[in-house]
Order: sequence, then C-alpha cells, then structure tokens
Amino acid sequence: MELGNWFLDRYRVSRVLNPEEDLEELQAALESDEEEGLAG
Repeated sequence: MELGNWFLDRYRVSRVLNPEEDLEELQAALESDEEEGLAG
C-alpha cells in the first residue's frame, strides 16, 4: 500500500535532492554518531 501511495503521487519529496549536500550531511551525522559512541 505504501508503495502505491508513492506511485500515485500521494507522497512527494519535500525538496530538490542535491547528492553532494546530502552526502555532506550524512558524513557529518556519521561522524557525530562515532564521537558519541567513543565518549560513552
């Protein structure tokens, strides 16, 4: 059912995707998680 909603355009991506920015955000989040794991 969920996939059908995407297919019928009931759901949409809220912003234009920019792979470079998204990669930077992902790397920052991963680094933050690693730092928290080391501190704990």
